[in-house]
Amino acid sequence: MYCKYNLKGGEACSKIATEDGKFCTYHAERNKINNFHEKRNQTIRKNWNIAMEEIKTEKPKTSLAQIFEYLEYRCSNDGTYFSRDFLIDWYYKNLVLEGHPVEIVKDKNLITHFHRYPYKKILEEGFPKSDKEVIEEFLVVNSAATAREISKQTKIEVKKIYEVSKKYNFPISKRRDNQIEVSRELKKNPRITEEETSNKLSLDKFEISRVKQDLDIEFAKEKIVVSFYSDGDENRIRKNMLFLYDLLSNLRETKLLNEKQEELLIGLFKNDGDIDETARFFDVESKSILSRLNTISKQSSKLRDMIDKIKSGNSIFANSFTAFVSEVHEPSLNELHDGPKYETDESFSYDFNHPFIRTIDLAKMAKFVSFDYLRKYGYRYLPRNELVYLVRQEYPEIFTYYHKFYGKKHFDNLQFFRPEKPPKYSIDFISEHYALQSGKRFSFDHSANEVLFGSLIKLKTEIYGHDSKEHFNPRIEGIYKSQFVIAEGYIKEKISLFSKTIEKSHYCDKCGYYGRKSLLTLERQGKDNCVPCKQGEDFLHSRVKYDNSEIQKKECPNCHVVVKGLKDIERKFGFRNTGKVTIPQSWCRECR
Repeated sequence: MYCKYNLKGGEACSKIATEDGKFCTYHAERNKINNFHEKRNQTIRKNWNIAMEEIKTEKPKTSLAQIFEYLEYRCSNDGTYFSRDFLIDWYYKNLVLEGHPVEIVKDKNLITHFHRYPYKKILEEGFPKSDKEVIEEFLVVNSAATAREISKQTKIEVKKIYEVSKKYNFPISKRRDNQIEVSRELKKNPRITEEETSNKLSLDKFEISRVKQDLDIEFAKEKIVVSFYSDGDENRIRKNMLFLYDLLSNLRETKLLNEKQEELLIGLFKNDGDIDETARFFDVESKSILSRLNTISKQSSKLRDMIDKIKSGNSIFANSFTAFVSEVHEPSLNELHDGPKYETDESFSYDFNHPFIRTIDLAKMAKFVSFDYLRKYGYRYLPRNELVYLVRQEYPEIFTYYHKFYGKKHFDNLQFFRPEKPPKYSIDFISEHYALQSGKRFSFDHSANEVLFGSLIKLKTEIYGHDSKEHFNPRIEGIYKSQFVIAEGYIKEKISLFSKTIEKSHYCDKCGYYGRKSLLTLERQGKDNCVPCKQGEDFLHSRVKYDNSEIQKKECPNCHVVVKGLKDIERKFGFRNTGKVTIPQSWCRECR
């Protein structure tokens, strides 16, 4: 007897039926599969309807992902099992005609709504608006709105608003917002100061400076209140006058002040900083005296500090020096080299033994020299110990790093960062000297040029922070362009000094290490691998320590082969890390 299954064309199956006399083996199995699929679909549909009733009444905040988990649980209790992918396909194919938002399971941009957004709310209101749509609608109503205003109304983060605006070319940018907000503050309070504006709007100095340049505006002067008092002590005033006369005699060589400016300072010191008495002495208004003193202050930061100090009254100036800089050290103009002990020679012997340097250290020290060195430490010669103290106070991470690698020798190696010694009484030597070095051409090799480039990138980041990612030339743009030029000259001078001490050099742009190739690299399969990048700083520390030891010899206890030198020990024996230090292997490679 033949199979009774009718094919698509209407004809009967030509195969022999099984013992039951109904269908052949193939169609019997196929019927079982079809029945299974139909039963599975019915089970899913039944539980789906139950889930829909529950979210409408009991659990309105349930997401579609949670509904799927609920379906899998209920169907498994009914003896029906399937994968999540099958359930997603079932949902996409069977519910599209019933008005369900089936695109939620296929569109990657809607994945958040699939997992977290209430499914009932999607059915009733549709998908929530994207950040782009919300921002766009807000700008239609208020085109001059800033990112902070939009964030306050829509609860979208300010950072996200800037990202969306940049992607879709919306008329919103941080620079534009800063201009709008600063303009509003100036309209509310025309006497607001730059510091008050910066604190109120959370703007840094670079952003404030850019707004001032874009809008061509000036803020009110800072509100500084100076209280004046003088006890009229003639001995103290006489000592201050001696200090001033000595100072002016030294400054005449620089032609920094003219005769009338010197007379004004003498009159100010005679009256112990009293502006009104000085004005009566010269028969002019106090406003004129303040204006002329302001002009003198612009000649040098040291003169500015001195004038500010004398104006407060009861000031004491003395030609004395301390052996070490304390934590509350406030250098003044009396720290100029006014004694034979502090007169300096043009030449200076840098006593250091540097196998390598780091670009980040160069960048940090260059920034300090260009911004703060003169203000904090004056123009005097810093003793050996005091320079180490300087580094420990300003950059403890650099001090700790050198102390770890060199131990007591870090006193000598830190001398590498010492600025060039100025000739006697050079007021602006640091800025003039390093600005000249910045424009000077140095005959660097390829590695030294790479070090210079890497150091300047880190210097830009150290000075401008996150704003360094913007594309601009810090030599000719930016509010710190003059300081950047000084720092660049410092870096060039140090690289030139260091490159003369090494023969074969190596520089890695990933870790920023520059130094002897034999120390910083390991040969593996014909290639030079960077030790700080591949083996880490602990391994490098061990190499430095072993490199500085007097005896670099290793003997194999098995074959008694003896090799000397760090490179041959690495080639013949290799090294191993014991957890605290890295030491040569006990046996040679062949015996192992």
